[in-house]
Amino acid sequence: MARTELARGRNMKLKPGGGIMPQRLKFFALFAVISLFPLGFAKDYDKGDKEKNSVDFEVDGSIRYRYEYWQQHPFLWSGVAFPGFGFFGSDVFNHNYNNWHLLRSRIGVKASLNEDKFAYIQFQDSRYFGWDAAFGYQGFDAMTPDLHNYNDNGFFGVTQAYMQVNRLWDTPFGLKIGRQFLEYDDQKLVGSDDWSNYGQSFDAIKLMFRHEYFDGDLFYSQLWPFYPVDDIYGNINFFGFHGTAKFTEGHTWSGYLYGYRDGNLGVPGGFGFITDPNEDPFPVTDTSKTLLWTLGTRAEGEIGGTGLGYAGEFALQFGNWYQTDVSAFMFELDAWYKFKEVTSQPYFGAGFTYASGDDSADGDKNTFVRLFPSPHKHLGYMDLVGMQNIMSLELKAGVTPVQQLSLQAAFSFFWLNEERDAWYGAYGSRFEVDGDGGTMGRDSVWTSKTLGNELDFSLKYKYNGGLWFKAGWSHFFTGSALQGLVIDDASATKVDLEDPNWIYIQTGLDF
Repeated sequence: MARTELARGRNMKLKPGGGIMPQRLKFFALFAVISLFPLGFAKDYDKGDKEKNSVDFEVDGSIRYRYEYWQQHPFLWSGVAFPGFGFFGSDVFNHNYNNWHLLRSRIGVKASLNEDKFAYIQFQDSRYFGWDAAFGYQGFDAMTPDLHNYNDNGFFGVTQAYMQVNRLWDTPFGLKIGRQFLEYDDQKLVGSDDWSNYGQSFDAIKLMFRHEYFDGDLFYSQLWPFYPVDDIYGNINFFGFHGTAKFTEGHTWSGYLYGYRDGNLGVPGGFGFITDPNEDPFPVTDTSKTLLWTLGTRAEGEIGGTGLGYAGEFALQFGNWYQTDVSAFMFELDAWYKFKEVTSQPYFGAGFTYASGDDSADGDKNTFVRLFPSPHKHLGYMDLVGMQNIMSLELKAGVTPVQQLSLQAAFSFFWLNEERDAWYGAYGSRFEVDGDGGTMGRDSVWTSKTLGNELDFSLKYKYNGGLWFKAGWSHFFTGSALQGLVIDDASATKVDLEDPNWIYIQTGLDF
């Protein structure tokens, strides 16, 4: 569940109206003016500076409400399980019931000079109702870069604000500058995270290439919001290249190289240490900076219009993660079949996902870093499993009995890859079993790799005029890895984690 957007961590608050963010916005605005006027708008100004260009305006918006109910949620905001929270006895551990309401409103305005040149700004207001939402259930302690660190639970701001020129000098090259969504492939690694109550934006400059047979993006961004811990994490950058070859109809092949750089030399509280959560703290030095590279490729398509589809992706990570050398990878394989001649369009499919984990505290990092995905639609709808130290097999099916109504079901099997590494949620938080070393994640000692199974049912109904409804129920069958967990270190009391349940109801109006 994307509960992490609700609250994250330890009294982290954005500083309204001050600090680094206004300076960054001013920088992007100034850079956009300097860049776009002499390039994309050059032809208009050749006719005379006094000529007034007509502007077309378009307005769009959406309002979305969601209610969520949890029974036996295994995560807390600190990223650890209930046994580590300090409660006593299995009653608190296993019998928790939580619910909350989420409301997100967006309004956007597009101002166009023509089809090639326009500006867009989108305002967003995100609210929660119900105190349970404040607990968040995912942690700032997560070892992965993550944008979901809001602690205020209610937030109003600018989620998109950019200028775009599609064809510079009538070439296939374009330019997009400002706050924007980055969405690539199936959003397993980079996405806008629409399920989140906040979404996921980047302050970025992007050079685009669009052609009949190839699309490419070269981008550089600073994260927004950057980690809001006393404004000390303002130097985290995400950049890269993504290209898609459309070599034949119905098939695409893409390749990418992403870079993640953390140039900070400070940590929350000013303790003078910088650390991978899976390694021991160490003194800050000029060489402690992170530069993580992700090199990958993806293919997807349908074979000959038969209804038989496929998708596959492989990514390799290397570089430095604070003081550790990185060697990690992930891959996925999916196949499905849709009965295209049947009115109700039934389909079934299967998917396999593998993301590496780490087996020791040897100074090398083998746990795959999930980057900035839209995780909700991957690895189960409950968001209890993320693409780190995991092996998953998914069986899925769906049908559209009437044009407005679609039904889906899925059953997933989850195994840990390494018993010495943690179980990671979709938003990066950890559920670990501490070993002798007591280091989070890397010194976990699981007695089994069998994490459990998840059953998901969901439906969507399109009413009319942009009004829609969604609902779902999910159940997690805990595996042997979650049996006999110690809840009280003093008495060594052991309990079995009971099966979590999750229900959601959602509706929205898009216009």
